[in-house]
Amino acid sequence: MTLTPTEALRRLRLLYRNAHHISTGPVDDFAVIAWASPPCLTAWATHQIRSRGWSFDAAHATVNDARRLARRAILCTLQEDVPPEPPTQGADPYDTLMPTDR
Repeated sequence: MTLTPTEALRRLRLLYRNAHHISTGPVDDFAVIAWASPPCLTAWATHQIRSRGWSFDAAHATVNDARRLARRAILCTLQEDVPPEPPTQGADPYDTLMPTDR
């Protein structure tokens, strides 16, 4: 299933919020895309493994998802001060970011 650039940006925002524990308050898409760039994302993953007790597999999965989504999300127009979106349910039960309730 191919994601549209808008859907990829939405998912990348959700991944960024989950990774940084931001439940309220707006985020900038510019910060989200910058976080998903290789030097920043690598430093973030290293910090999560060394200081926060994340496993290598969890950090690696987050990095892979962020890189995959960022490549498509960069095609979308970026916004500033994006508020949190209401929780949505996905269509794929194996989707780690937006699973179904079944």
